[in-house]
Amino acid sequence: MAVFAAVERRVPAPLVRPGLVRQREFRLGMCLVLLTYAGINSFFLVLSLALQDGLGLSPLAAALTYLPFAAAFLSMSLLGSRVGRAPLAGAATAGAGYAVLITLSATLGTGWSFVPALLLIGAGQGLLVPPLLNHVLSAVPRADAGTASGVLATGQQIGGALGVAVVGAVYYSALDGSPLHALALACGGILALTAGAIAVLRLLPRN
Repeated sequence: MAVFAAVERRVPAPLVRPGLVRQREFRLGMCLVLLTYAGINSFFLVLSLALQDGLGLSPLAAALTYLPFAAAFLSMSLLGSRVGRAPLAGAATAGAGYAVLITLSATLGTGWSFVPALLLIGAGQGLLVPPLLNHVLSAVPRADAGTASGVLATGQQIGGALGVAVVGAVYYSALDGSPLHALALACGGILALTAGAIAVLRLLPRN
């Protein structure tokens, strides 16, 4: 990224106009995208591993466990426009879901035990992600909208890859205990990412 930025400053026709990156709201939005997708992607990884390795679920049964998450995400993404400061409320709700999962991880016995946490996390992400992207893109000049969208999409991939690498390493480093214990530690890292997202969200304008 540093090399890319250095090259972009020197070429006559940069892919990303330097003025776009200098906009405060866009920079904050990019930080939020990195933190949010680092948390989402790594959560899917470690939960899938814990469901199969810790509870012995088949790949299909593990996939079906995500249905409450999907239902909550869809419902709240449709209702998000009616919630004031939806991204902040969403990040807080998702954080509460991770905290519930950490607290209950020692006693989880079936895939259904994950439902309360998955509902909270799905609802939180549904409130956070759609309005966040819309908010960031609406803050940039129309001429830069296409470029900004591409940069944010790239940020999603980078954040997701970094999250999977770092949180995945935390999970595997804790496998000397049970997979559910490793899940709790990994979710602690995801909760820290969510706390970082909340801190950045508080810097965004209320409108």
